[in-house]
Amino acid sequence: MVELRVLQNEDLQEVSRFISQLNNHEETHIGYCGEDEKEIAKSMEADITDVKYAESFVGAYERNQLIGVLGFDADLEDGSAEIWGPFLLDWKRDLAFAMWEKTMDLLPGEIKSLEMFPNRRNVQVCQLAKDLSFEKYSDETILLFTRDNSMELESAILEELTPTFELAMKRVHDQAFHGAYYNAQQILARLNEHRKVFIMTRGDVFCGYIYVEAEPEFGEASIEFFAVEESERGNGVGATLLTGALQWLFTFENMDSITLCVNSKNRSAINLYKKVGFQHLYDLCAYTKDIRQGSMDEKEREAVLKKEVLELEQRLMHYRKADFEALLSETFVEFGSSGAVYDKEMAIELLGMQALEEIPFILADFELVELAPGLVQARYRTTHNVTGSQSLRSSLWKMEDSVWRMAFHQGTITG
Repeated sequence: MVELRVLQNEDLQEVSRFISQLNNHEETHIGYCGEDEKEIAKSMEADITDVKYAESFVGAYERNQLIGVLGFDADLEDGSAEIWGPFLLDWKRDLAFAMWEKTMDLLPGEIKSLEMFPNRRNVQVCQLAKDLSFEKYSDETILLFTRDNSMELESAILEELTPTFELAMKRVHDQAFHGAYYNAQQILARLNEHRKVFIMTRGDVFCGYIYVEAEPEFGEASIEFFAVEESERGNGVGATLLTGALQWLFTFENMDSITLCVNSKNRSAINLYKKVGFQHLYDLCAYTKDIRQGSMDEKEREAVLKKEVLELEQRLMHYRKADFEALLSETFVEFGSSGAVYDKEMAIELLGMQALEEIPFILADFELVELAPGLVQARYRTTHNVTGSQSLRSSLWKMEDSVWRMAFHQGTITG
């Protein structure tokens, strides 16, 4: 029997040890949660502040042993929350959904969006994000620079940000990283002896900035953001900022390594980092979900729901076993065009060996009707890409454990 309960302050050491154990393996790794037990404990205690750790994390226990953790780090100012987990010793999909449901009950009403950053190799949590209707918006590459490489850096002299160039730094940052986890004002509020913004100038001309955070206690640091004025690109400003920041970070004797995150599509930036001495560490998938249902007007809510269900219908048309298992209700029934009746198990058994890369149908006239809270009907027409045969289709979708699942489907051939 598994017991779910909100974690307490006295659980912190056990929980941080548990997360550390799983976060040191890519297959169970979640980005930005840390790998070192003490670092994780410090972060949960000191950084998760808008909603305290003891009010935002759920633990799963079996025979009094911790087997799962899920929580969130809320930012009430911008209405977002970063999801920590789920961390599970043995992946159990039903348990993950049960933990999700209990964790969502803890979310304050101010939260309007959720973010998830699972490792690309953490296929279970990546699939969970899709099942929960998160939208993947980017792939992120994490790079590592070690102290051994610091001796090869060329000398670079930077200056710390001064009030004279604050407006320029804010403008460049908010243009380059619109919607990022820290806006420029938040960065300035975080500055201290271990968090610095360095800049490069030519006289009165602002060329670029770099923001870094050091954690000497744990021998770790990160390059959070850096950007160069568009007019200064190609002049070596980026390399100089990067080199100067690395040199400052390694003035801390306990500093062993430095990490940074870059969009995986930004090959020019990745090449620059590798040229300086960074090495590839791992890749993350970045997901987001808008949960502002309560603040939307009726038309906006209907449009969001219609788009979500349409995308779910299209996922099933790729005939992937994982999608059928995740999106079909346990009570699913289909009335086939031949008159045959299928349940979930039969539908999965009928799948081919290979999923389809492309949907074999053209969808038209898609409509969605809300029949009751948590129950909708999708109606649409399909035309087969090869045969040209047309069908009228109808599906019932019901909300189960915060996930839309298909409970019924029927197709009628019309030509």
